[in-house]
Amino acid sequence: MADFKYYASDDLNNENYGSHEIEVSLEGESGLQEQLKRCTKNPGHTKFIPVDDFKMDHLPIKYQDEDVLQMIKSLSGLTVKLLTNAVSPARPDHYNNTRIPYPLSKYKGFINIASSGSGRVANVFKESDICKTATTVEHVWNVRVRTAAHVVFDEFEMDSVKGIVGYDSERSSTTILTGKRLRSEVCEDFSEIEFLTEDAALAGSLGGHLNSYYDSCFKIKEKFEGRAVPDKKLAVVVSHPHGAPKQVSVGEWIRMDESRSSSDFENAFIYGTSTCAGSSGGPVYIMGRMGWVAPYPHSGTHKEGNFSSVVSF
Repeated sequence: MADFKYYASDDLNNENYGSHEIEVSLEGESGLQEQLKRCTKNPGHTKFIPVDDFKMDHLPIKYQDEDVLQMIKSLSGLTVKLLTNAVSPARPDHYNNTRIPYPLSKYKGFINIASSGSGRVANVFKESDICKTATTVEHVWNVRVRTAAHVVFDEFEMDSVKGIVGYDSERSSTTILTGKRLRSEVCEDFSEIEFLTEDAALAGSLGGHLNSYYDSCFKIKEKFEGRAVPDKKLAVVVSHPHGAPKQVSVGEWIRMDESRSSSDFENAFIYGTSTCAGSSGGPVYIMGRMGWVAPYPHSGTHKEGNFSSVVSF
């Protein structure tokens, strides 16, 4: 783990100034909204746009393109809220080879503590068929969600996690998924959760968003790779700040984080795009990197900017 200059705070209500951006409430899920009101990192949240309101004018002029807009809308359709109510006793006390406290380490073993982060659907496929009756067969779909390891650390936490799909506004109809398996890479701050659903319509919708996202990314690559656009440093974050409905924030990436990057094919980035507590694990689109298609999970914040998890391509 990099030797970043982290903001130091032992105050639960100020943990968005730490190395991570999970939103936490000791009062349970209902307390998350109070954290939104008390936010000091982005008072008023003026740089966050509700996904239903996002339009071309929210993009900087040099990035105003129909395929860029469609990419963001598709990425929004893949973004989920991740809510847990338990903290694993196996969380380490500190990041590897540092004295920096690992996220939520002081709450190890707690239950009925709400922590909220974000994630992205990375794959959807039919896992199996279940015979309900002699003449009825139900399909079971596997929905794989990628996030940061500090959002959902291990199977102890996965047992309590809710994957909330479609939370675009307070009026939205949402679907709640429960986890089945988890793969976690703590050093890279990366997790992949497998959820199961029998909702064929949901699986079809998510599959459509995936296809649209990758199609838009390839079109963006064709357009912008050879275009005389200065820098090409667009960085877009889609997340659930403070556990609230889905928001989009737009900015630019600053640099590759060499201290946590081993190559062009395994790297992390620092960016100035706005994030808040609850953004951890949300997808970060970094223009021009990782084949122009692979979004990075948001990992946290420090004095230079916000930073991603390590992603391999």
